[in-house]
Amino acid sequence: EERIHFKITDAKSTHYEVLDFIFPRPDSCHPVSPESDALQFNYTTSPFSFSILRTSTREVPFPTASHPIISEPQYLRLKTILPDNANIYGLGENTNSLLQITLTLWSRNSPGIPRGTNLYGNHSIYFEHRTTGTHGVFVLNSNGMDIKPSNGGGNSLEYNAIGGVLDSYFLAGSEPDPTGVARQYAGVAGTPAEVPYWSFGFHQCRFGYKDFVDVAGVISKYAAANIPLETMWTDILDYMDRRRIFTFDRKFIVLMTDPADAFLPDDENYAPYHRGKGLNTYLKADNGSDFIGLVWPGVTVWPAGNTTETLCARWAMLGAFYPFMRNVGPSVFSPPSLCLHSLQHNSDAPISQEFYVWDTVAQAVRNAINTRYRLLDYLYTAFHQAHLDGTPVLHPLWFKYPKDTNTFPIDLQFFFGDSVLVSPVTQENSTSVDVYFPKDIFYDFATPTPVEGTGSTVTLNNINFTTIPLHIKGGAVLPLRVQSTKTTTALRKDFEFVVAPGQDGTASGQLYMDGGESITQRSTTLVKMDLKGAKLDVRGSFGFATGVNVARVRSLNVQSKPMTIGVNGKSVGASDVAYDSSNKILDVTVNLAFRSNFSVGYSYVSIQDSCGGLWDIGYPLLRHL
Repeated sequence: EERIHFKITDAKSTHYEVLDFIFPRPDSCHPVSPESDALQFNYTTSPFSFSILRTSTREVPFPTASHPIISEPQYLRLKTILPDNANIYGLGENTNSLLQITLTLWSRNSPGIPRGTNLYGNHSIYFEHRTTGTHGVFVLNSNGMDIKPSNGGGNSLEYNAIGGVLDSYFLAGSEPDPTGVARQYAGVAGTPAEVPYWSFGFHQCRFGYKDFVDVAGVISKYAAANIPLETMWTDILDYMDRRRIFTFDRKFIVLMTDPADAFLPDDENYAPYHRGKGLNTYLKADNGSDFIGLVWPGVTVWPAGNTTETLCARWAMLGAFYPFMRNVGPSVFSPPSLCLHSLQHNSDAPISQEFYVWDTVAQAVRNAINTRYRLLDYLYTAFHQAHLDGTPVLHPLWFKYPKDTNTFPIDLQFFFGDSVLVSPVTQENSTSVDVYFPKDIFYDFATPTPVEGTGSTVTLNNINFTTIPLHIKGGAVLPLRVQSTKTTTALRKDFEFVVAPGQDGTASGQLYMDGGESITQRSTTLVKMDLKGAKLDVRGSFGFATGVNVARVRSLNVQSKPMTIGVNGKSVGASDVAYDSSNKILDVTVNLAFRSNFSVGYSYVSIQDSCGGLWDIGYPLLRHL
């Protein structure tokens, strides 16, 4: 009902198709009726063309009548018309803004040197978002492919492939919820695998460590700097004998292998090389000429450069709010990427760039990792949901506010999980950032004071180099752990539930827990947290023995201190309640074993009925105790 699979093949000859064991196709044996279809397929026979129509709005997301479809042994063309100022996302991996240049999909094992070139792989799917809904188009073809917008960005999109077949999936998406199209794509491509809990910790990695003593020194320096370190890696070259493929150096511990053999010819017309040459950015030999060597692309020159303390601090903090906490070193072209992912990944020549090298970076990373580790179960739950149905772990703003056209072009803010808005400072030495707040309520993660979004951009100033702006979206309940320095110790820390009411006074969240390592879990815990009125209900299945407590429930934007507070219907003593009248924060110490349902409620008026029963009236809740 939500997708159309369309494929053109040659009846007289066979052309290469992506094999099923490489890309298993979804089950198509599900009969549907035209009345229930979200999309309709219309076509004409002479000349052949087709169009995809959205049933509910009668819009045509993918028409082809204006441009002939071409299907030849070594050339395929499929072209469609886009609306003016189309909002297109996807067609990775590429660092350019879409609809500005021709995108060439050709996997070449390159980390994007320089900006605008392909990265490691390609994904020939795009989402188009309109205020009336979001749809997706996926072309399953592993041949080299150009995807061309009309000149100047215009209103057409053209696929040109050098072989294979036109094998396309059209995804209806969801009118109110853009994440629906991501889930539908997961129904075609498959959902992400479950990932172990420990993998969300901070990883240190680079190639070029000289020996075991060098590696041990890095570990000890991280400990001395009080920076949590989950995993220590060496990288792709250190296991080889003089870095020769298919050899092993018996002196080194093999911790990571990646035998890469990408090829890039030395082409005088290759613009990126000449751009770097003009900037005099390449490493030099002793005689002053460009140092030339051989690596994955073939004949190669290398850009040189080091990050700076403040820039590394900014990008290291951003990396703490990526799914995989990874920090890429100067194997990439531009300095901002040096600390992008938070898995420290260096090359041989530049300065040491482990996070403990600079005091500012060390403090920035401590702050960011501490926040990330408090959110580990929130992140783990998001990945579990992605595994179940393909719901993304990270969300652009327009995923949450699909009717707000101001969010459509924003690419420097995103939601980490469902409810944590990340608004990083990305420019070197800058202490301010423009943050767009949609018409909603948000809460500063650090303070946590409410921020009323008005659908406008606010400039946050005086952001020090150890802080990254984070805000909780109203309507969320976050399961936070007490601070820890290891994922293994985090699993033994108690919870704090932070309740951030939305504009309607409600909030919700969920929490998934298991052993954190096994592929097949013997037992799991899945609970949902719901705030309605003045009562938080935590209910679910508790199959996994968590062994921890819920220590505290923190409620935000509570306008005044309640008269009475109850946990599971029993009144809480004054010593277990703290109210911050300045920031409107109510803390209730509960110390309940996290193994069964519970509730926390509060009220402002107590009355006694004629039968002696006590009634609490909270806004807007009336309940009998």
